[in-house]
Amino acid sequence: MKPGKELRHLLDGLNPDEKSEGFHLFSFNVYCQDNAEEVLRNCQEVLEIILRQCAKKTWLSKIEWYQILPDWFVSNCAPEKSIQEEEENNPRLQTLSVEERLIELQNEAWSVMDFVSWFETDENGSDERYWYWWDGFIQSPKLLVVSVEIIDFPFPSGCLLWLFKASGAIKVE
Repeated sequence: MKPGKELRHLLDGLNPDEKSEGFHLFSFNVYCQDNAEEVLRNCQEVLEIILRQCAKKTWLSKIEWYQILPDWFVSNCAPEKSIQEEEENNPRLQTLSVEERLIELQNEAWSVMDFVSWFETDENGSDERYWYWWDGFIQSPKLLVVSVEIIDFPFPSGCLLWLFKASGAIKVE
């Protein structure tokens, strides 16, 4: 999906008869503490900034990303880790069972640069993304439903799950 179309989906929703163009749709139930509207608005705010930047086809530096992303998002993200810190953490993760590792990785906060790296495009405008925002609607103050267009299943969804959590969600199914 092109950033312009994804941006329209993000900000304006679907056109009445719009259908996915050969991709699959996958939905998440995003549970909130009576603030589903705020969680949706937060997700939209972060993604709008990133998608507008992707459309420009210029990748920002770490400092620039920290400057343009909302303060609330940056403060919810983990500090950036050095390569050495990442390498020191890997052996510890390997000692965990698969279930323990999945739980730890799902609960771990992402850094700003870990998050935005999933949106980076190459010089031709191609990306490595696996999901694209399709629609989001508030079912109740405690429940936000978000649909994404996916290329294949299963798909890496950690980036999206972190966006929900950083935006205020308490649980995602």
